[in-house]
Amino acid sequence: MFFERVKTILWLLWGYLRIMPQLVVGTWKISRLPHPTITIFGGGRLSMNSPYARVTRDVARRLAQLKISILTGGGPGIMEAANCGAVLRPGETDRTIAISVRGVRTAEPINACVSSLILTDFFSVRKHLLIHYSHAFVIFPGGFGTIDELGEILTLMQTKKLPVMPVVLFGSGYWRDAILWVDIAVSEGLIPPEHAGYITVTDDVEEVVRIVSTYCYSPACARWRHRGMP
Repeated sequence: MFFERVKTILWLLWGYLRIMPQLVVGTWKISRLPHPTITIFGGGRLSMNSPYARVTRDVARRLAQLKISILTGGGPGIMEAANCGAVLRPGETDRTIAISVRGVRTAEPINACVSSLILTDFFSVRKHLLIHYSHAFVIFPGGFGTIDELGEILTLMQTKKLPVMPVVLFGSGYWRDAILWVDIAVSEGLIPPEHAGYITVTDDVEEVVRIVSTYCYSPACARWRHRGMP
C-alpha cells in the first residue's frame, strides 16, 4: 500500500512537472500577442468551402482589422478559416496564434496559415490557454470538442472563475436544439435564467463583429485584460 501511494504521488508530480512549463511558455507567447484577444472555436471536419468556414474567415479578418487578435486550435476547418482570416497584409503585425496538441496531427494537421504555434502534449493545456486569456468567444458549428469547450466556458462564468464576457454562437439552425435544451433546463430550475443569458445566437456577421468589438474596447474588458495578462 505504501509503495502504491508513493507511485501515485510520483506519477502526479511527473504530470505536474510536464504541464507547468507548457502552461508558462504558452502564457508568455499569448502575452506577446497584441491585445485584446478573442478565441474562435468550431469543427475541424468542415471544408474551407463550407459556408461556416467562409463566414469564419470573414469574421476573423474583420476583427483583425479592428486590432483584435485571434486564438484558435490551429487545425483544419473552422480553425484554419480563423487563422487565415486573421493574417493581414505582409508587414503588418501578426494577430493570430494557433494552439495544438502533439499526437493528433495526422487527424488534425496544422493548417497552412499558422505562422505562430503553441504545441502542447495535453488537451487540458490547450483548452486552458484558449479560454483563460480571451476576452470573448465566437463559436461556430462543431462536434464533441466544440461542445466541451462551450460547456467549460459557461461553467467557468457560472462559477465566477471567468468574468461574464460575450459567447456568440453562429448558426441558429445548427444550435437550435442546444438552445431548446437550455430553455428546458431553465424551466426545470437547472440553469438560472440570467446564466442562460450568457449566450447570444446569431446568423449575422455584423452582429458578431459589433458584439465582440464593443466588449473588447469596453472598460470591463480593459480591467479583465490588465488582471489576466502580464
